[in-house]
This record gives sequence, structure tokens and C-alpha cells, in this order.
Amino acid sequence: MGWLLTGWCIGKLNRQIVQTITRGGRVEKSLGNVDAHNPHFIGRTANLRMLRENFVTPGNIGVVTAVNGVGGLGKTALVIEYAHAFADEYGGGRWQVSCAGKDDLRLALAELATPIGFEFTDDERKSADLQFERTCRELKKLRPALSDHAHRRLSGHRLWKKVNKEHLL
Repeated sequence: MGWLLTGWCIGKLNRQIVQTITRGGRVEKSLGNVDAHNPHFIGRTANLRMLRENFVTPGNIGVVTAVNGVGGLGKTALVIEYAHAFADEYGGGRWQVSCAGKDDLRLALAELATPIGFEFTDDERKSADLQFERTCRELKKLRPALSDHAHRRLSGHRLWKKVNKEHLL
């Protein structure tokens, strides 16, 4: 009986090691500009779980989740921790957009041009709509399965027009 249990445990451990290595490989290949992981981040499991449920609950793919509140509570730290904890699931990348001081989310998203690696044309530089459309096209190249759906969901969202120092995840 002891040998059987030991063999089962070794098999389970082997599968976990393979999964961890596979996840690490996907994380390493994941594009993005997210700030570095904070090794001092602890707790907030319930908050991370709520964020996770917003994204994995059936019917929520492409959903916008805003984390807002009084300054200094750790909103950005929470979002960055989420981005690192689930990095292997975002093959198209993890992109951080600063919305502080922005009154138009389209312009905040336009700041992804440099980290993604494209430049706006002269006409695009003159129009928030054109910048938004171009940014969506470039993101679609990175993750085509989500971009159309995300674009449809986001383009009509009130946050595109007005963002008040909130952190968009």
C-alpha cells in the first residue's frame, strides 16, 4: 500500500512540476509593459479572487473591470499582482495603461503605441478615434480571439469618454 501511495504522490508531483514549467514558459513569452512584481505584496486574496471571477465567469470575456478608490489603498499594486499571478493566461500580453489625469480613455490607450511597437500616422495623431481604432487593430494582432469582442464591449462603454483617475484592468 505504501508503494502505491508513494507512486501516486510522485505522479501527482510530476504533473504539478510539468504544469509549473509550462506556465513559466508561457509567462516568459507574454508581452507587456506591466510594472515589476512586488515581492512584498501579501494578502488581499479576496480582492484577487473577485478580480479573477470578473474575468473567468462565463459570459464575461472582454469585460472592463475598473478598480477605483481613495489614493494609497493599493489599487495599482492589486492589479499588477493580478497581472503577474495569471500572466500565463494572457498570451496576447499584459498591458498597463495609466489613466491618471486623463479625461478620455481612448487617449490613455494610445500610450500603448510605444510598448506595443507602432507609430501613429499624421492623421491618426490628430484624432482620438483614429488612435483608438489603430490601437485596437494592433492589439488584435496580438490576441485576435478577444480583440473584436473586447472592442465591441469597450467602444460603447462610458469609460471610453470619461475616466476620473481610475485604474482600468
